[in-house]
Amino acid sequence: MNFNKFYELLCEGTAPRSFSCLMLDCSNLYQYVNDLHAEIDPDDIYDDEPGHGLEKETHITTLYGIHTSKFSEVLDAVDLKPVKYKLTKLSLFENEKFDVLKFEVESKDLHALNKQCTENLEYTNKFSDYKPHLTVAYLLPGTGKKYTKNPCPIIGQGFSSNRFIFSDKNSNKVWKDV
Repeated sequence: MNFNKFYELLCEGTAPRSFSCLMLDCSNLYQYVNDLHAEIDPDDIYDDEPGHGLEKETHITTLYGIHTSKFSEVLDAVDLKPVKYKLTKLSLFENEKFDVLKFEVESKDLHALNKQCTENLEYTNKFSDYKPHLTVAYLLPGTGKKYTKNPCPIIGQGFSSNRFIFSDKNSNKVWKDV
């Protein structure tokens, strides 16, 4: 790894983005995700860009593309409540640059919160359907399928979280328990 790549990885949490994001903190699942990380061949990992590779912050995005950088404005616009969810299976988002290995998430609470956000906050989003998921890793194109078959004891189990993370476009984060 050259110095520039190493420096980018060190700074990846501070990279400016176009918008802010509201996420559900799922750090209680970190050990399970970390166990999956241990099964991934390092040669399959896509880490050419900051913020890619193995997911280090276990979360489910509620809405990316929020225009405000003020968490107080989000709190004024939506009613944050504890969220129940279930991880249903390991699957992929595939594109030319990488495969995203992720857990599919089933949750009426997350869909309701996403709807509240989109109805009450100014945002930009190129995706028409909200598909809650928990990212495990970014992998090189074509390498992800072999990991979707990995047995995982948390598939089908129900979980809940009462902690949210707001990340502004400069990656400044605020955690909020509700």
